[in-house]
Amino acid sequence: EETAVLAVISDFFRAMESKDSARIRQIMLPESQTLRIEDGTNNPYRISGLDQYVNGLENANAKLQERIINPDVKINGRLGYVWAFFQIYADGTMFGCGINLFNMVKTTDGWRMASGTYSVIEKEKCAKHYAPTEWLDGQYIIQE
Repeated sequence: EETAVLAVISDFFRAMESKDSARIRQIMLPESQTLRIEDGTNNPYRISGLDQYVNGLENANAKLQERIINPDVKINGRLGYVWAFFQIYADGTMFGCGINLFNMVKTTDGWRMASGTYSVIEKEKCAKHYAPTEWLDGQYIIQE
């Protein structure tokens, strides 16, 4: 089951990178939300519904690439979550990192994302949160 959950997360990142909104809608539940947490701003958190998230991704000017590092997966029946550090790149340049928390639910069609919460950490502060700050090419899920 852990492998199946991580495959969904990798698929989500591939869809995000290619701006494949139809695939993202297949991965995320229609009622799902994302929660962005960013300290040091006037708006320290932002909640988005699925439509708002997909529209923002489709309208992004940059090509976004995200990788998670050392994911911690927990599953109990049809409920699961993935907690992991991540790196985010725009047009090939790392601009930040943070922590992802994906709440997962197993449906009759397999694992789907119920919600995604993520923190945003400036690139200059990433090293003090965890070691990897270089791109590991071609890997969607990075495990040390």
